[in-house]
Amino acid sequence: MKEFISEEYRIPGTNAYNWSKYSRENIPKPKPLFKVGDMVILTTEVEIISIGKDCDSTVLYELDGMGFGWSEEQIRNLVKK
Repeated sequence: MKEFISEEYRIPGTNAYNWSKYSRENIPKPKPLFKVGDMVILTTEVEIISIGKDCDSTVLYELDGMGFGWSEEQIRNLVKK
């Protein structure tokens, strides 16, 4: 059996190796599927977790994982009917 030579991937104090680090540094990854300027459509379902108002009393929503400040118009444009 061929022995793994590089000690830089050994987990300190063990006989185990960090294969994740090895993979990131040594195994080629595929080229990106998309390029800068490509238009993509993201479809996701998120929960409204709070409702507030802007300084001019415009209703704003906080969406789970997407932050606060979404207007009804922005949300409407995201919803596909």
